[in-house]
Amino acid sequence: MGTGAWAWGDSLFWGYNPAEDASLEEVFNLAVSSGNGFFDTAELYGLGRSESLLSTFAGRLPPGQREGVSVATKFAPLPWKTTRGDVVRAAEASVARLGGRPIQLSLLYRPALTSGLKSVCDSLGVQTIAYSPLCLGLLTGKYGPGNYPKGPRRKLAEKLFDDPKSDKLFATMREVGLNHGTSSLSQVAINWTIAKGFCAIPGARTLGQARSNIGALGWEMDEGEVRALDEAAGGVGTLVEPGKSPFPKVDRDTGLRMFDS
Repeated sequence: MGTGAWAWGDSLFWGYNPAEDASLEEVFNLAVSSGNGFFDTAELYGLGRSESLLSTFAGRLPPGQREGVSVATKFAPLPWKTTRGDVVRAAEASVARLGGRPIQLSLLYRPALTSGLKSVCDSLGVQTIAYSPLCLGLLTGKYGPGNYPKGPRRKLAEKLFDDPKSDKLFATMREVGLNHGTSSLSQVAINWTIAKGFCAIPGARTLGQARSNIGALGWEMDEGEVRALDEAAGGVGTLVEPGKSPFPKVDRDTGLRMFDS
């Protein structure tokens, strides 16, 4: 398991405030000390702020712990960035923000299950990474019908919680959690992702969230529970069609236009 750092520095989607930096560094340090020092970021996350924060936090670690940090970043294929030179310049800028750390992984987004990519990667011994295992926070139990997050996630939340079949999904998640002594839906969602053979990269902005995420590693659901969750999730309507952005072009709360990426 790793940690997704999209919210680290991103004020547009996640309402980031620099006052959070001390809390984010605590999350970073806990992840590294627990042996989960893999972080997922991108040049677009906070317009580079996420990469810079990771560099700052890693630089403050004792020398013996820095080797436990690995970072994956991503090139943003925006309409005005389409050439080989654009990719090279973006990579060089990412390396600079990461404090000279070589780019260890540069990720490509693909619908792994529906395209057959997952089975090919498995046959080649290549680990696949599942982004947003908590569905942008919607599977944590924090939100529900009539209680939606502000900003771009609201549209997805309405679509999920207004679907009556989502009740079965959350009920099944609670049942599986209770079978293993946890009431944390986040832990169930993460464990479910790992049980399907993916590396999960849930986000965390507080120590409480980070500790909860780590708690997902202390147990394993059985095949029957995985099938039950798959069946319940399969009944819920698709929130985002493959290849489409999960966000509206104009945010209903702020009026800001989103990137068409």
